[in-house]
Amino acid sequence: VKSKGLSHPKHHCGCHPAIGEELAIHAFGTIAQHTDCDGHIVHISTDRGSTIAHEYGCTWEVCLHHLLLDESRSSGEDDFIRSACHSMSPPLRPLSDALHLKGILCNPSDPRGKDVFVVTDHCPFTHPQRFGKATRAKRLSRAYSTIISSSSRCHLGDESSHTDSSHTDSDTGVVWSADTDHPPFYTMPGGVGGIQYRFIGIYSFLHLNPARFVDVVSSNAAKRYGL
Repeated sequence: VKSKGLSHPKHHCGCHPAIGEELAIHAFGTIAQHTDCDGHIVHISTDRGSTIAHEYGCTWEVCLHHLLLDESRSSGEDDFIRSACHSMSPPLRPLSDALHLKGILCNPSDPRGKDVFVVTDHCPFTHPQRFGKATRAKRLSRAYSTIISSSSRCHLGDESSHTDSSHTDSDTGVVWSADTDHPPFYTMPGGVGGIQYRFIGIYSFLHLNPARFVDVVSSNAAKRYGL
């Protein structure tokens, strides 16, 4: 990606193809079977991934954003900020995957979803944090002091304390102009908010019956971890 000069965040999805997730689940499932251990897969993002996990007898979980959003959010050519604010790992997948995963949760008779639960992978960043206008220390302190999700807030926020017209990324040494450039996607932290959206998102958009709702937000996770 770097050698080809591909720096737009729309290329992030291509760096984490679905086949990579599926091969990893195959490998994990094989180890779990060979060692006679229970396996649990976190952050499944593809329909095929859920099927493979089930075939190996592994339980699994899915993030809210992989149910409600799809890759069109991060693949826009003209909207750098929108694409950057929807960069995460695993990346958003095609709409077909989101619909299939939603279908599994909404169908209690589907054996793949018997013990599934929904998580958040909560990792929000403000625009200054994501685009390198805040130092690593400020990124960490602000991450704990704010619940602003860059996926839902599309303004740059208060940049009065960040007046430098250029910035050198402390990790990569990449220099970019705050006025004319955007940093390459591979220098930006990835992730979106989720904790504050999980209950209302599941309740409002998945239309689960009350018993199933309790299962996917609480009971299944508690049972899986022996709580």
